[in-house]
Amino acid sequence: MLPQIRKAAVTGIPDSCWGEVPVAIAVLNHGGTLEIDDMIRHCRKHLAGFKAPKRLVLADELPRNAFRKNLRRELRDTCIPETAN
Repeated sequence: MLPQIRKAAVTGIPDSCWGEVPVAIAVLNHGGTLEIDDMIRHCRKHLAGFKAPKRLVLADELPRNAFRKNLRRELRDTCIPETAN
């Protein structure tokens, strides 16, 4: 993981061409900044190109349940704007 990221999750959003594309939701460390190009470059070093997130959404926190698991439906509903596609 990149040093400026404190927490991250990836979820898919609908895409007219591919059916679904990956989107990264990241919570940054205090004072951290992150550009999408830096994140994509990092991901492509470790993942196949089609698995690398196509978009980046910065959030204050990730929605989690009592067991600290990410709530994927809430990630899509609350963290990703409707116009992301």
